[in-house]
Amino acid sequence: MTDLTDDQVKALLEGATPGPWQSSAAAEQLPFGVMPRIYSADGTLLAEVGNLTLDQDAWEANARLIAAAPDLARALLDARAELAALEAEETGT
Repeated sequence: MTDLTDDQVKALLEGATPGPWQSSAAAEQLPFGVMPRIYSADGTLLAEVGNLTLDQDAWEANARLIAAAPDLARALLDARAELAALEAEETGT
């Protein structure tokens, strides 16, 4: 997904489970290995992050990135709005 419009980013946020999200503090031991998990603020399991071709550090990094996605999307929208305001101020529109 590249070049998402503000409306598309907002739709993604509105359709998602409310945050904040968090990755499990420690990856959880499963029968086939260890897998980080993503939880909603109320403790609901949202996703298990794993891939047998990746090492544990990569799994955990992916889990942290996924958990941060809603905050990153909101920061993107805020930055775009601020940029638009600055451009409008500069051009006088």
